Amino acid sequence: MVKEVLLKPKVSLVKRLMDSLADLEQCEEVELGEAYKLTKKKVRIPVKAYPLQLFMAPEGRPLHLFPEQSLGAPKSATGDFILFDPSNFFSGLAGFVRLGVGEEVILGEAEARQQALLEGETIPPQYRLRIRNKDGAMVFKSLSDRPAACIYPLVKKKEINEVLIHRRRRLRRLRKLLGDKIRPLPRDDALKTIRAVNALMEREPRRPLDGKGRPGGVVELPADMAAVVLGDLHGKVDNLLSVLSHGGVLDALEQRKACLLLLGDAVHCEEPGRYDKMGGSLLIMDLIFRLKLAFPDQIFYLRGNHDGFSEEIAKGGVPQGQLWEKRLRKSRGEAYRDEMARYYANLPYIAVSPRMAACHAAPPVSSKVDRQALIDVRDNRKLINELNNNRLYRPHRPGGYSKGDVKRLRKLFGLEEGAPFVVGHTPITHDETLWENVGHINRHFVVYSADRDYVGTLMELDGKLHPLLIRVEPVSSIINHMPH
Repeated sequence: MVKEVLLKPKVSLVKRLMDSLADLEQCEEVELGEAYKLTKKKVRIPVKAYPLQLFMAPEGRPLHLFPEQSLGAPKSATGDFILFDPSNFFSGLAGFVRLGVGEEVILGEAEARQQALLEGETIPPQYRLRIRNKDGAMVFKSLSDRPAACIYPLVKKKEINEVLIHRRRRLRRLRKLLGDKIRPLPRDDALKTIRAVNALMEREPRRPLDGKGRPGGVVELPADMAAVVLGDLHGKVDNLLSVLSHGGVLDALEQRKACLLLLGDAVHCEEPGRYDKMGGSLLIMDLIFRLKLAFPDQIFYLRGNHDGFSEEIAKGGVPQGQLWEKRLRKSRGEAYRDEMARYYANLPYIAVSPRMAACHAAPPVSSKVDRQALIDVRDNRKLINELNNNRLYRPHRPGGYSKGDVKRLRKLFGLEEGAPFVVGHTPITHDETLWENVGHINRHFVVYSADRDYVGTLMELDGKLHPLLIRVEPVSSIINHMPH
């Protein structure tokens, strides 16, 4: 049976209690001032403000363990630690391991996910190490019969600020790419921009033509590029910018080694009491349009159920679709409103690559749907409703999709049985952002990227899709206050 996994940074009270009990065994306290070789004895190293360099084996590459610092307040630690390979973390798509308060990780050849996130860090089978984030200290314990891991403090100013230095460089490049300030475009510039995007969309080469000669409902992601996937953003500009400025994501886009897939619903605030606020929606669409023009063959947006002006688009009794249309007319004019409607009509509904498939909400539940029907989806309201509004089967939702529907979709596009299938639309809980093996369906992900604290992100590393949590930072404000 496939285990359903909730990927979350928060730690329950029960888990904290269990962790504290587990740490009652004898533990040596070490004030790290120089290189330290680990033994099988548990070692607790208080981490003040400096990062650590870790060698799992004498012949291995070094790993860096950093207290995660806030961009907005560089001297303040968030409580989380990130472990990464410094040889590739800053130059392209690369994984990392997040250690939240009370969490632990085991490194070693047998730990397939950790190995993949650290870009296949070669660790001989006899080396295994457990690391726990315990109350501002790192607790290490070798699990090997031949312990040899060494830890070094990184004490030089450049080393301590390595992550922040690289992040600020990317912020400056983002500012150049997206404009001097992260703010809504002037009215004339906005109209010119959306018209240029629509012209691109109407001749997008990666979309097989439908029966009427229009770019169809399926977009074929570049096979030679790694995918970065985000779910519903709902006006959260800083969530999008936090991902773009993280690690080497921007580098990978600029080097044409990655593409960005947005699963729809970038608009309409989901915060209670703010359902009628449309400022974030206006700005995030401006940014997405500018990204599309900068990377026309690398930025892809799927239509979601909030992407339109229908009176049925509502939240908490607030008619968000109609308010969105009214805001566009008032701030940008009738011509802009018409261009946005044209943009929505041009959007694809499903994305595929040789390695994965994704849509906003759900796969088709009818066995009669084939690939051509998905290409011709624009004139099929019933199928559009399934792709955009359906949810996973539950006893109170008998029309929902099931494991068989996901299996059929994979087969329809010639994907392997365990190829990732990704949707947004339906957060499983109200305080998390990313879930794996949902509905006990192997490699079925739900990603919701509008969380306040972390952005749920799926990133292809070495041809496989991996879930990552990226901390939300006030990136727009930081860019707007950066000196020229």
